[in-house]
Amino acid sequence: MPQRVMQSISVRLLRRVLSVYLLVTLMVFLGQMLVEFRLEKRKVQDSLELAERTFSNPLTLAAWNLDTEQIQITVDGMVEWPHIGRVEVVDESQRVLARADSPYYQLGTGYLDEPVSVKFDMRHQIDHRAVKLGTVEMLTSRRAVLERLTPTVVVALLGSMLKTLVLIGLITLAFRRYLTRPLRTLARQAAALDPESRELRPLTVNHRAGDEIDTLQTAINGLLAKMQRTMTTLDGFNRELEQQVTDRTASLRSTMDTLEGERAALRQEIRTREQKEHALELARSELQASLDQLREAQRQLIETEKMASLGGLVAGVAHEINTPVGLGLTGISQFQYLLKNMQTRFEAGELEETHFKQFVEDSNALARSIHVSLTRTAELVRSFKAVAVNQTHAQERVFDFPAYLHEVLTTHQSVLRKIPVRVQVDAPTGLMLRSDPGIWTQILSNLLINTVRYAFVPGQSGAEIQIAVRTDATELALAFADNGAGMAPEVRDRIFEPFFTTGRDKGGTGLGMHILYNLVTHKLHGHIEVTSAPGQGSRFLILVPLSQVLPDARTSPSDSRPATAAITAS
Repeated sequence: MPQRVMQSISVRLLRRVLSVYLLVTLMVFLGQMLVEFRLEKRKVQDSLELAERTFSNPLTLAAWNLDTEQIQITVDGMVEWPHIGRVEVVDESQRVLARADSPYYQLGTGYLDEPVSVKFDMRHQIDHRAVKLGTVEMLTSRRAVLERLTPTVVVALLGSMLKTLVLIGLITLAFRRYLTRPLRTLARQAAALDPESRELRPLTVNHRAGDEIDTLQTAINGLLAKMQRTMTTLDGFNRELEQQVTDRTASLRSTMDTLEGERAALRQEIRTREQKEHALELARSELQASLDQLREAQRQLIETEKMASLGGLVAGVAHEINTPVGLGLTGISQFQYLLKNMQTRFEAGELEETHFKQFVEDSNALARSIHVSLTRTAELVRSFKAVAVNQTHAQERVFDFPAYLHEVLTTHQSVLRKIPVRVQVDAPTGLMLRSDPGIWTQILSNLLINTVRYAFVPGQSGAEIQIAVRTDATELALAFADNGAGMAPEVRDRIFEPFFTTGRDKGGTGLGMHILYNLVTHKLHGHIEVTSAPGQGSRFLILVPLSQVLPDARTSPSDSRPATAAITAS
């Protein structure tokens, strides 16, 4: 195997060197032949031109004398001229006067037989005027040129082959002496090395000091010396390792005995943990059942809170209705008294014109009072009906949002009059929403009740709530702000937690704002923010995507005109 490797290296080097040499030799040879061909071709051209100068006058004279025999004799003599293969003489009417072919050249149709011609005219001078008598054409071929180059080509080719053979022999001998033999010697000595032996002899090769073989030999011998030192060191390491293995084997046996005891204890601990996990699983099941009960209780409490809110709304509306209904009943009773008195006077014949005029005036006043009371009652009933139905029956529909705000505020007059509170509404007219009105009723009711309960004290002057509605390209924004007591940071941060309240003594359950948060985030897929500080009031900002509340077609927000209304509970 090493000999084959060495031989392959020398063969590859020889092949590459000879390839380059042959390529260069071929290019030089082709260039030399091209130059020789052009020179020889020029010589042939010069020979034909010389023949033209030599035979032009005799042919012209013979043609002038119409001596065709002399023309033929001259043409036969011209084909004996070197390089001329054919001569043809024609007159002005293209009639051939004479033609002759050389016996030494064959004019064919191949590339080498392609003709090389020289034409000249036969002109005779008469009274300083040249008369054209005809044309003489002399032909030869490339073959004639190449035949003249054949000896030169053969000599050059033989010389190149001889030089190539000599170069191959010299290069082969040089490779074998300076490369192949030293490398084979190194390979044989390296293959004879015994890796199990404790003594590695250095390699020796006959070569010149300082060349590549010497460098390789020095490197290999240095590597052998390092291997010798490494093997000595490894022997010491092996002895130490054997001792360590013996000691560690004894230690491992002791450790295995200890581990066996620990494994038994671990098995016992695993059994104990399995029992604990089983008990924990039972406890988890019980906790899950308790959590489900708590969630159901929370749901029931939320429903109870909703119904309590509706109940409070009913009580407030009933209180509001009592006043106009009482006024209406009083007016009806007074009217009945006036009517009975008028009837008595009429039956007794005591009815006078002044009595009748007074009756008419009193009746008109009572009618106006009764009409106002009944109109107020009808408005309260209508608003309560719309709000109550929307709050108890979840159904999505398109409605006028600003008008609905006023209906909700109207139904909460009894709550707002406890302070009293002035409510300012700023909303664009014609803002149509497609949503569940009951959700907005619950949101506004919780905000109003929470604000009246915690932000103000009864009898406080200047209490005010501002409600602003705006829309942009993506969102509906509802801002609810008051100028009340505000909230501490710890209260503000926990305001939406379920069952968190600061007014249980006031009847608070801690579910109103939690319900509000769930309605905004879960039902409307919106977001709510709270800004508040002690003594600076509170501001709730509700942001709802228009995709959740925008109907298929409505007035663009940019086209709507803002509408501002103020409601004062007195």
